[in-house]
Amino acid sequence: MIRRAIVFVAALAMMGTVAGAGAPAPGSGPLPAFTVVSSSGAAVPSARLSGEPRWLLVWARPGAAATKKLLTALAEWQLPQDSSRRIVVVFEGPAAKAAAYLASLGDSADSGAAWYADENGTAASALGITGAVALRGVRDGAIEWSLDGVLNDPAAFESVLRAWVDAAPAAR
Repeated sequence: MIRRAIVFVAALAMMGTVAGAGAPAPGSGPLPAFTVVSSSGAAVPSARLSGEPRWLLVWARPGAAATKKLLTALAEWQLPQDSSRRIVVVFEGPAAKAAAYLASLGDSADSGAAWYADENGTAASALGITGAVALRGVRDGAIEWSLDGVLNDPAAFESVLRAWVDAAPAAR
């Protein structure tokens, strides 16, 4: 368990260097309150994005090269189905734009992760996101770590993602 934690922290540090902007979130701040729209058009508050104790929020801009790389990599990694429940993708802009973008990518980007749309920009604003792709590791309603910036090679992040979403949630 300790070895896995050391590998996880080292991988996060490496990703911050590779991406140029990643850093652990200061403290264990709560996931901010915002509302997004589900693929079916329903308003969903941030506190209800995942029922999992530990999950990954992926914020993405449709059409951005980094978004396509990351979504394609998530699908290629063929994560176990229960792991994909712990990944939530929030797209910038209207739900219709996100749906069209995903349809244009076809099966090459279908990881099984739930997706939502940040139609009015409240999620990006609340999370402090300004780039095309951002990741937030959430545990028990608090952001534990973040990574912002371009992932030139998502494969460098695969082991960190798997460690976060595959492992059984650790007791606090």
